[in-house]
Amino acid sequence: MLAFLAAAPGRRLRAGLVLATTMLALLVWTSCGGGGSTVGVPRGTPAGDYTLTFTGTAGSGTQQTTVHLTVE
Repeated sequence: MLAFLAAAPGRRLRAGLVLATTMLALLVWTSCGGGGSTVGVPRGTPAGDYTLTFTGTAGSGTQQTTVHLTVE
């Protein structure tokens, strides 16, 4: 009985970590696009040409590149 009481805080900590990990996994899983479709609203990116500009900075230097994206 005393061994169980001595180990109880560690077990509670592990149980709390398992619960927190499970809750985080469920939160991430449900936030990753699992929603249903809405009638009349198209899903995804509309077709067209897009220009994306990426800028990187390191120290005092800056580098920039442009990417053209066509969605069909």
